[in-house]
Amino acid sequence: MPDITKLTWPLNVALIGSIFSIFALIFNPQFIYYGFITFLYGILCHLVDVSYNFWLKKEKWNPSFVFISQFVLSVLWVFVVLYTYDKIPTIFNWEFEFFSIFSWQELLIGALLGWVLSFLSVWTIDKLKEPNLIFEIGSIADKHPTYKWKFVHIRVKNCKKLPKINPFTPSPAFECKAIIKIEDKVFIGRWTSKEQPIGNNPGDIVNKAFVHPRETIHPFTSDHESVEVVIGLKYEGEDNFYRFNNENYLYEQNGYKNKEWEFPKGTYDGEIEISTLGQIYKQPFKVMNKSNKRDDFWLELVDYSN
Repeated sequence: MPDITKLTWPLNVALIGSIFSIFALIFNPQFIYYGFITFLYGILCHLVDVSYNFWLKKEKWNPSFVFISQFVLSVLWVFVVLYTYDKIPTIFNWEFEFFSIFSWQELLIGALLGWVLSFLSVWTIDKLKEPNLIFEIGSIADKHPTYKWKFVHIRVKNCKKLPKINPFTPSPAFECKAIIKIEDKVFIGRWTSKEQPIGNNPGDIVNKAFVHPRETIHPFTSDHESVEVVIGLKYEGEDNFYRFNNENYLYEQNGYKNKEWEFPKGTYDGEIEISTLGQIYKQPFKVMNKSNKRDDFWLELVDYSN
């Protein structure tokens, strides 16, 4: 069952207009026009919003375009409703002859079918535009002039659903928070695009280390639109590896190693969970730590279907 609370306000207005028309058809057909006009108003406001977000924003249009356009449509909606109120007796007398060739049951079935089809079409479009987060093995950072270490990452992309038939670009995934689980240990992930909590003032470093900025993942059009979450750190010649996030910067004097978050040699089950505006995306993975060599430290994604 679709969650109508996630629909945009224009789509909720259109839905209310459709329901009003159905009840008007049953109890007083003269008022069916109000529902239809409201339904049309909601759809037009939604199209304005979609046009701006997926076409006009790229052309550097002013965001006030949406507000002004929807305000004009609101004024137009009020005007048309008031105009229709004065004209209903004339309109209804003309329409009544047309409707009289159908039974009320046929009219009701037709109205319900029209409402269902319109709702499904709007809901389908919204679903096709939802963020669609895809996980991949990310980059490897093992080039440093001082430290012989290796960082492993998971890359996240916001890709189009059904790319061969879907004409809509997905919406950005706003304010994403990454939660990493390795066995029974859970920590907040660090987005590599965010500022590192470093500096000359220890107080600032502490304050920044315990703040975990969220990330906005834009629709994937090139590799520049993908983002990464760091999972772990391993040093050459050491058996253990360490989880890594902002809090590791508090241990700079110890090579960024937090002894409370170290894992010995072995294979570990892990999972990354991305939350964004009430939606959750998950991807299981395995951490492979086979020896004291950093080349024997890597990640593997796990297919949910297996």
